[in-house]
Order: sequence, then structure tokens, then C-alpha cells
Amino acid sequence: MRITRIFIALLAVCVVTGLGCAKGPAEQAVKTAEEALAAAQPEVQPYVPDRWNMLTDAMESVRNDFEKGNYKAALDQAKAIPAQIDEAKTMAQARRDELGMFWQQMGANMPAMLSTMSAKIGEGKVPAGMTKDEAKAEAAALTGMWTQADAAFQAGQVLEATKMGAEVQGRTEKMLTGMGIKAGVLPAPGQPAASGAPAGGTPPTP
Repeated sequence: MRITRIFIALLAVCVVTGLGCAKGPAEQAVKTAEEALAAAQPEVQPYVPDRWNMLTDAMESVRNDFEKGNYKAALDQAKAIPAQIDEAKTMAQARRDELGMFWQQMGANMPAMLSTMSAKIGEGKVPAGMTKDEAKAEAAALTGMWTQADAAFQAGQVLEATKMGAEVQGRTEKMLTGMGIKAGVLPAPGQPAASGAPAGGTPPTP
């Protein structure tokens, strides 16, 4: 009878205070949230860094509550994190799709831009302030970078590929402009340059 009264008293304390009794479930929920967050990092952090920072801040708040013994608060917050991770994954995928579209647009123009640049350099046409050897070296470097960017994209490294590709595009357009060639409508090698807008467009901000 006495044991029963003690149990009831302890149960009443748990119900009123929420201390101790919720520790086990809170601890498991915190562990589950931490594992989900770690697994989502490669998919989320590079593409939506602001959202990733919000998630890590939320996880830090959960840990703080747990360490202070606020198990119910930690449990409630930890249970909400998986849904927040799923939302961040959706946003990250949308970002990947946006970058993929930019890559396709850029990829449709870059080979012709690089080919025209190299052909014009071969004909002795170089930007002001550059020697032919310097122009040839720059053209070779840009062609190599584009090959690397394409390999990165094929390997699924969309963010890295678009960043590198955007640099190649910018430097190539600068070279062509220095030769008096607009990149929008590129001439065939040996043909006069036509005017037009730059080919690739501006990449989405990483």
C-alpha cells in the first residue's frame, strides 16, 4: 500500500512538472533529429544555406533545452525538425533544378563561344593589351575549365559545375568583347562578327 502511494506521488510529480519522465522520449527524439539533420547536410546546405542555418539553430535550441532539463520543450521541438528538414530538401531540389536549367542554357552556347575565340586567336585577332601567346594560353585554360565543369555536372555536382561554368562564360565573353565580337550571335570562323546580346545569361546567385 505504501509503495502504491509513493508511485502515485511520483506520477503526480511527473504530470505536474514534466521533469524526468519525458527524458527518455526526448533523448530519443533529439537523437533522431540529429541523425536526420546530418544525413540531409550534403543535400541541403550547399543549395539553401540560409535554410540550413535555420535548421542548425533549431537543433541547437533543442540541445540547450535538453541539457537544461526542459525535456518536454526539447521533445516538442525535436519532433518538428524532420518536417522542417523535408521542407528544406524540397527547396534544395528546386534550387538544383534552377541551376540545371542555367547549365543547359550555358551549355548550348559555350562550345561555340570557345571555338570562335580559339579560331579568332589563330587568325591573329587578340584583345587589346594581350599578346597572341597570352591569348592562346587563356583560351586553353578556359577550354580546360569548361571540360572540368562539364565533367562535374555529369557527376551530379551541379553547384560546382555552374560556378565554374559561369566563370568560364564571363572570361570568354570578356575575350570576345576585347576582339570586337558580341557573344549573342557568334560568327563562323572566318566570317565577320555579328552584333547581339551576351549568350549565356547571368547565373542564379549561389
